Amino acid sequence: MDFNEIDKEIQNDILTLLNNHINSCQDILRTDKYLEPMLVIYYENKNPDLIGLQPESGSSDMDQALNVVLEQLRKTNFMYSIFSYSTQIILDNKKTTALKTYVFTNTGLTNIFFNPYEVKGLFKKSITIDKPILKNTIENIF
Repeated sequence: MDFNEIDKEIQNDILTLLNNHINSCQDILRTDKYLEPMLVIYYENKNPDLIGLQPESGSSDMDQALNVVLEQLRKTNFMYSIFSYSTQIILDNKKTTALKTYVFTNTGLTNIFFNPYEVKGLFKKSITIDKPILKNTIENIF
């Protein structure tokens, strides 16, 4: 499925959630330079839940983290959810740090985005986060 085939209202919701999430990650990236895996679950009639997904062993297995996220979402009545973390990607033939963000809908529609970013400065850090790159749209991840 192509992102442009999604209902326009849902497209707008997804992009708004993504932009708000990226904006809220800037302080974390300024301090830590890296975003640990996190899950935000948005509900229709209550405040969102923020869940940190730090591994017990200290080493990250993002496939395992994604499976934990999917397991949690299958048993949760949510509207939208975001799973995000820092990773390395190849962009223009060089390794680049990026936020990888999954935006889930309650129907199982999932969009995966990369936002390359750069942290500059030793004492007064500045963050440059590039526009999102849509990697994939999955119709029914559940």
